[in-house]
Amino acid sequence: MPQRILVVNDFEFARHVVRHALKGHSEVVAEAENGREALLKTREHKPDIILMDTDMPVADWAEATREILSEFPQTRILVCSAVS
Repeated sequence: MPQRILVVNDFEFARHVVRHALKGHSEVVAEAENGREALLKTREHKPDIILMDTDMPVADWAEATREILSEFPQTRILVCSAVS
């Protein structure tokens, strides 16, 4: 069964690239532009995995991760960045 994934990144192009890379392997159930929106989308879609960028406005990855895991401890969150 494909994993249900939420892609969180403030750049639309980055979300598009990830969505395209996962096509046929997993189901991208939603996208979010920031940590606050990630929490709302998690509540709505209950993804298995969240791919989250480290550098986002509104609520950063650490704050969003704490809030999401407090409500959805079974959700796996992979934090990544393309910035070196």
